[in-house]
Amino acid sequence: FDRDGASLRDPVSRWFPEVTLYDEALRSRFNLRDMLSGRYGASLSDEIFFRAVADKTPDYLRYTGRLPPRTEFRDCFTYSNAMYTTAGVVIERVTAKPWGQAMSERIFAPLGMTRSSTAPEKLDAESNRSDHHLPRGPQGAMQVLAWR
Repeated sequence: FDRDGASLRDPVSRWFPEVTLYDEALRSRFNLRDMLSGRYGASLSDEIFFRAVADKTPDYLRYTGRLPPRTEFRDCFTYSNAMYTTAGVVIERVTAKPWGQAMSERIFAPLGMTRSSTAPEKLDAESNRSDHHLPRGPQGAMQVLAWR
């Protein structure tokens, strides 16, 4: 980030002012490092509902930030899809490029990852991919969800 004028110490609100947190007192302290290291306290299982009802990514992210954290701020790591999705929005705003293009130029190409992509249409055609899963079967068995 530093080469683009952003720092991991920047408050998330600098690059994503729409963010709404359960505890707005954290707004100036919640930085990009916290977001990427899972130290906000949001939980993946709490976010799933909002992904299903939000039509647009910014709405999903605004709703998720309103969830009461499962842990104290900076207390421990809790994985959150919303925080990594927010990172994608921040990357777009910092680099002035679509997230997929930034990923391709800065990660996939330098590492020689020729089959990696962020484009859903390419992922649909790829047999060697990771699919979404949710516990929906009997006794909580995981069920594969379609990409679309």
